[in-house]
Amino acid sequence: MNVNYIFNKSKDQPLWFKVLMTPLSWLFLGLLYLRHLVYRLGLKKSKRLEPRVISVGNISVGGTGKTPFVIALCERIVTGGGKPIILTRGYKSGLRSGEMAVLLGGEYIMAPDCEITLAADEAMMQSIKLPGVPVVICADRYWAAKTFLDQSKFEVTHWVLDDGFQHWKIKRDLDIVLLSKANPFGSGKLLPLGFLREPISELKRADLIVWSGEGDVSDEDIRIAKVYGRMFIDTKTKTLPPELKFGPSLHQDFSSLKIIAVSAIARPERFIESLRSVNIDPDEHFSLPDHQRFNKQELKQRTGRFDVVFTTEKDFWRDRSVFENLEVPVYTLPVKVELPEHIFDL
Repeated sequence: MNVNYIFNKSKDQPLWFKVLMTPLSWLFLGLLYLRHLVYRLGLKKSKRLEPRVISVGNISVGGTGKTPFVIALCERIVTGGGKPIILTRGYKSGLRSGEMAVLLGGEYIMAPDCEITLAADEAMMQSIKLPGVPVVICADRYWAAKTFLDQSKFEVTHWVLDDGFQHWKIKRDLDIVLLSKANPFGSGKLLPLGFLREPISELKRADLIVWSGEGDVSDEDIRIAKVYGRMFIDTKTKTLPPELKFGPSLHQDFSSLKIIAVSAIARPERFIESLRSVNIDPDEHFSLPDHQRFNKQELKQRTGRFDVVFTTEKDFWRDRSVFENLEVPVYTLPVKVELPEHIFDL
């Protein structure tokens, strides 16, 4: 394997950062393998959910398109007559340990006892796009799945673990790992030195590796992945026309308008690339860290001098009330994943 190729695909890091983060990266690796060993020796046991569990995950931090892929996967299951239920931990949703919430059609049909404002961006987006599919949000996904079935009348044919590759508590029948075509292996380094959540060699646990995103995969990336992977598919990510979410509709020619792009996602540069792919070139980009919530007053001040705001679907559904407080129209740029006709046995 050409290790230098992987390491050179990220920007050079300053020496002080490498010195500080390298020991932490090795510690992270040690803890990771210790956790794996605990399960492999049977000291902790993975639990079974019936009838079928499909996990969708990755080996790097953010930006691999899990949310639109899960939506496309569930649409395929529903088309085939199945009844999927999504299980997600709800990263930075505001839920405390031991609490759960369930979304259906964009509404909470089960809410936590505590008085909090949930910020379940990806879960809300999935619930809106999949109106008949329950989305269960909880860190303890096995307990939440059992609790939801006990307290509801829903039938289930497929449990879909969103971001489940590192979730060892639940056994799965199909492990799907998404690799971004743009940069599938990050810097080749583990957190916090790089972007990998696990070593590349752990791809050997995957049943199916999916190339996600737009563009083509390099021959070298394909070669590296095939050292560990068994089965591969390529997906097509389609950027759809702008969709008005709030405010008066504008003419679809945005070239003469002053535009601000707003996002709080893992790879904001990809959002800008998507906008430019449909001939929308923002004059300014206001970006926050992934999943961070927007301040209502700050966003209103920042967007006041622009004609239109563009944001991601995930950001809009997380902070809908904030965007609807603005004085300018708000648009999103929907993204749809197109799956091959026959990819795996569901």
